[in-house]
Amino acid sequence: MESASILCHDSRSNPAKHPIATTADRDQLKQLATDIQDAVASYDPTELGTHDQIQQAMEKLRRAIQPPAPFTRHTQSKLVENFSVHVAIKMGLLQALAKRPDKSMTSSDLSKSTGYDVSFTARIMRMVAALGFVDETGYQTYVANANTMYQSNELANRALLFGGEAMYRIANRLGEYIDKCKPCNLEEIPPLWDYALGETIWETMKTDTELKTNFDCSMTMNNTAFGVPWHVKYGGISDQLSRSSKPVIVDIGGNQGVDLQRFASDLPDLECELILEDLPETLAKFPATVDKRIRPLEYNFFTEQPVKGANIYYLRRVLHDWPDKSARQILSNTAVVMNAQSRLLIGEIVMRDTNESSDNIGLDLRMMFLLNGKQRTKTEWEELLATVTPPLEILKIWTASGDRLSVIETGLRDG
Repeated sequence: MESASILCHDSRSNPAKHPIATTADRDQLKQLATDIQDAVASYDPTELGTHDQIQQAMEKLRRAIQPPAPFTRHTQSKLVENFSVHVAIKMGLLQALAKRPDKSMTSSDLSKSTGYDVSFTARIMRMVAALGFVDETGYQTYVANANTMYQSNELANRALLFGGEAMYRIANRLGEYIDKCKPCNLEEIPPLWDYALGETIWETMKTDTELKTNFDCSMTMNNTAFGVPWHVKYGGISDQLSRSSKPVIVDIGGNQGVDLQRFASDLPDLECELILEDLPETLAKFPATVDKRIRPLEYNFFTEQPVKGANIYYLRRVLHDWPDKSARQILSNTAVVMNAQSRLLIGEIVMRDTNESSDNIGLDLRMMFLLNGKQRTKTEWEELLATVTPPLEILKIWTASGDRLSVIETGLRDG
């Protein structure tokens, strides 16, 4: 015990062993502050994503000024932060505040509204307020803000619950997985989800209707709340539509048809055939209110594509769910029915080679742990497409400001 005490004393009293100062010099900090000012000067509330530029500049400054020990504590706290928001939603706290958007509620009020202990409620609300999901107006007193109102929506709630619960279910097996599956070649080992639960996440969702509903809501929310519609982003849309008197567009794995509906709403007079392909259990929830030109078609993308020679095939946020071997099969099943004029559009993040955002990296790691999937760089996309049968090639990568999803335009490779 004495030696432990000495070690503790030495570590605290010897700053040379445990530096607390940052390594950033004054000139670096001035430049980072200037970067924030430049981002603010460029801010346009009507332009998607300009707030991201400000946030990224602020984050760089935070990292530069934060000493190692607080930096580490900040990283460790993120799990508890996410956990607390998950709990708040399950308790119905944000929903209760959203019902009274202009009135403050105390922890006692929220306790009575939700049926949870007042002390438990107050401690969860303290974290939720610190994260900005509500405004704290006094001691254990809160009022709804824009984040409260957004997150009180059932679609947003279920999307957040899916992201949290999926990771919580497998987290306790992570250490064992890393040790036993070393060196962790993802082409040779199961995903962490499969290792922890004994089945794929897709198999789990066949029987866990709550998880499947939350997953579908997550996909729908990402399609509607984030990003520029694919047909707006894709600059070659006019050329492709003009190639046929009645063009055919196939949305592969299109879930509830949000992307096709957006297209149909923007082009109400276009004579075309819009085919929505997905699994039977997903299409069972297909809304009856969609455009009449949209036709659902049961399809498993690990089988050959039934629609031949379409003008456009579209895969949005599908391939990141799969390792290269499976992604290659999915792509080959469509490439084999394409003609020289057909285009396969891939709606995915194209990861930067360096200095990628933590959000995108987080998505990549989530895909890895749940599915052995991955977000890919441009080079990785080129390498994957070249191994498809028949081979595909990138014609152009289309982007839009503020939208992290690109449209990768591909066609059959000549020769």
